Formats: sequence, C-alpha cells, structure tokens
Amino acid sequence: MNFKKVIICIFRLFFMFLAQYRCFANDNMLLKKGLDLYDKGNYGQAIPVLNQYLTNHPQNYSATCLLGMALCKHGDVKESIKVFNFATNVDPYRSDAYGCLGEIYSTLKQYDAAVKCYDKILTLPNLKASDKKYYSDLKKVAVKAQKGK
Repeated sequence: MNFKKVIICIFRLFFMFLAQYRCFANDNMLLKKGLDLYDKGNYGQAIPVLNQYLTNHPQNYSATCLLGMALCKHGDVKESIKVFNFATNVDPYRSDAYGCLGEIYSTLKQYDAAVKCYDKILTLPNLKASDKKYYSDLKKVAVKAQKGK
C-alpha cells in the first residue's frame, strides 16, 4: 500500500468517526431535551422528541419509561400502557415499568392487571427491601379495591 492510499484510508476513518460522534452527540441532546421538556411539564412536546431519540435507541429502557410517563401525563393512557409493556420486554428484571403499569391499571380500576404487575415485581431478583414493602403495600391496596368492586 502506498503512502497516498494510507492517508486516504486514515481520512476516511476519521470522517466516519466524526460522523458517528455527531450522531451520538445529537442523540444525547435529543434525550436531554426530552427530559427537560418532561421536567417542565411539557409532556406533549416531550413525546415527539423522545420518540425521535428512541428511533435510534429502541432498547433504551430509561428513555422508554420516560416516554411512557409523558404519554400517561399527557392523557394518552392506552399508548403509555403499550410503551410500558414494551419496556418490560426491553429489561424484564427492572421494576419501574411494571410499577407504572400497576399504578395505571389501579387508576383505571383494572385491579386484576394491577395485582399481576405487583406480583411480577415481587418476584424480581435483587429487589430492595424498601421497594418490596412499597410494592407489597400497593398490591394490598389493589387487592382490597378488587374485593370491594
């Protein structure tokens, strides 16, 4: 390989790296913007930003849960349930999405579904004692409401 080809190859690699870095930086800015909009209560504006971020990072559990919360707070409960269910598939060993689903189902008076979510959480490995108590208490409330139905 001659010197000129080596230089061209190095430039190509550099520009490929630069393009990937710009894409990564833009994606991080999207996630930050979505989080900022959510924190300010601008849920409707956060939703498309988070969707755009998740287009390139569909397996990002935290961003998926944030989208689910934004949808729920914006009033699109059915879509938020779909998003949280997707999040449980992205990482089935984390409690956040199951907990949000349980709370949504309780609010909708779908206590059977809420209890299933809380039961799932209580079987997760590495669940902290404080979380176990919290979700046990939520389950008790859902079971009591279910019986009073």
